[in-house]
Amino acid sequence: MPVVWEHYIEPPVSGDATVLAELEDQARVTLPQELRELIITRAGQVSEPGSISLEGPRTTPFAPILYVGGKPSHSRYTYSIEFVMSHLVEWAEAESPAALGLFPFASNTGTGYFCVDFRSDPKSTNIVFVDLNFDFSEPGAIRPAAPDLSTLLAKLR
Repeated sequence: MPVVWEHYIEPPVSGDATVLAELEDQARVTLPQELRELIITRAGQVSEPGSISLEGPRTTPFAPILYVGGKPSHSRYTYSIEFVMSHLVEWAEAESPAALGLFPFASNTGTGYFCVDFRSDPKSTNIVFVDLNFDFSEPGAIRPAAPDLSTLLAKLR
């Protein structure tokens, strides 16, 4: 089933490759190119179909895609990678984004975020769902979602 995208965050936001590269540097990661393109071209958008089944079992909404360049004074700041990264570092009690090992790129608009998981492999393309209903160290806090973005998008229902 093809994925259709529509704006969710109003006013629409845009992706910024320079700011995204700065965030990758802070986290000491290099995102897969297809994910960089998604963040830059689909920032603030939601997909249809818009949910995904995770292990557990659990189904959760997927999207909106987070945007880069967020500032605390922005009304939509909670949908920025900057806000989410800071929130996840605090939640995990990590020292920094680099120590966290997770790079967020989408929300489920409620309890968690979709992230690339760099914790054990700096060249990873694995995508996980981080569920903030759990403490970082609890089983179920970080659930596998897909081995890469193409597979994740193909799993949308």
